[in-house]
Amino acid sequence: MFGIPTCKEVFEKRHQSEELSTIGKLSRHFHMAICKNCRNFDESMKLIEAKMKYSLRAKSMQDHSKEINEVKSHIKVEIKKYSTK
Repeated sequence: MFGIPTCKEVFEKRHQSEELSTIGKLSRHFHMAICKNCRNFDESMKLIEAKMKYSLRAKSMQDHSKEINEVKSHIKVEIKKYSTK
């Protein structure tokens, strides 16, 4: 990336910002500062990623609900044992 990168270049390297040189990072930052479309797209992508992560976590919790309920029951039994002593 020499000079100001294009919108395409900015988002091709979106998840590789650690690998960019200091000049590359600055030019990407400058592009994002002046390009409203890229800022909007970036915010949309962050929102979508956050929703997907939340959805995957919720799905994972549903998949393990039986085990979670068993652990809860076990904890309740143990608490009752110690509370009656």
